[in-house]
Amino acid sequence: MESIRLLILLGSAALGAVVEREPHGLSLAEWSAFLTARHAGVIDGRRRLVAKDKRVPVGVRTVEADAVWLRQLLGWATKWRDETGRYLLRLNPLQGREFTEKIRHEENPRRPLATDDRYDAVRAVAGRVHRLLPAILALAHGTGRRIGAILALTHEDVLWGKGEQRPYRRIRWRAEEDKIGKEWVAPMSVEVRAALETLPRAIGLVPLFPGTAYDRVARWLRRAERLAGVPKQSGSLWHAYRRGWATARKHLSGKDVAFAGGWKNVATLQTIYQQPDPESTYRAVAEPLALREARA
Repeated sequence: MESIRLLILLGSAALGAVVEREPHGLSLAEWSAFLTARHAGVIDGRRRLVAKDKRVPVGVRTVEADAVWLRQLLGWATKWRDETGRYLLRLNPLQGREFTEKIRHEENPRRPLATDDRYDAVRAVAGRVHRLLPAILALAHGTGRRIGAILALTHEDVLWGKGEQRPYRRIRWRAEEDKIGKEWVAPMSVEVRAALETLPRAIGLVPLFPGTAYDRVARWLRRAERLAGVPKQSGSLWHAYRRGWATARKHLSGKDVAFAGGWKNVATLQTIYQQPDPESTYRAVAEPLALREARA
C-alpha cells in the first residue's frame, strides 16, 4: 500500500454520494458524514453506494466495528514504511478525542448465554439430529471454545498423557485455528473426556468431527433446539455456549479462566463474555462484607 493511494471512504447521507480521498487532513465533518452514511445504509461494508430503494439501516455495533477498524488501520499506517523508507502516513487523522466521541456505542448489546438447563434440554435430543452433535455440544459447553476451533480439532490434538493437574487429559488448541493466533494446551473436564470417548479413535491429523462445517452444525443446533422446545435466542447460536462457560466461572481466577477458555485479555473475558446472573447478583446485594472503623 502506498501513502499516495491510501484511501478512506467518505459518505454523505444528505447528498447520497460517496467520495474517496486520501486521509491526510481528514476533517471532523467528513468523519461524521461517513458514520452517518454507514448508519443509514447509504454505503455498505464494501464501500459501495446502495440504491435508495435497497438501503437498510445498519446497527450501532456494526458501524462501531467499522470505525474502530479504520482507526486501527490508519494507526498501523503511521508505523509502516513503504519501499522508499517513508511512513505510509505522517499521523493518524482519527486519533483525536473529538473523532472518538463521534462513534456511537451500543448501550444494550445482545449477548445471550446458554444456561445449563438449556444445554441439558438440547443435548437430550441432539442424538436424534446427528450422531456427532452430542459430542460437539459437550465440547462447546465443557471447554468454552469457539465452534470453529472445536470443529477443527483432530485426533492428534487430544493429548491422552496423564498428569496430576490433568486427571482427564488435555486438548491442544492450535494457533492456526485461534482468533488471535495463539496455541493453547488446556486440561479437559470429565464431561469432555466422556464425550471424546464416544468418538472412534484414530491417529494423526484425522478430524474428530469429519464432514462438519459451521453452516451444517448451525442447522443441527437449530433443529435440536426446536425438538427440545427451548426458545430461540436473538443474536447468538453457538457463541452463547462460550458466554455461558465464562459466566459459570466468574467466581474463579480471571487469569485461569482466560487461559482455559482461550482469552488472551482478561478484560475482554470479564467485560464482554461474563454476564450478570440472578444468583451472583443476589449475592452482591445480600452478602456484603462488614466495614468497621479502624481502631488504634
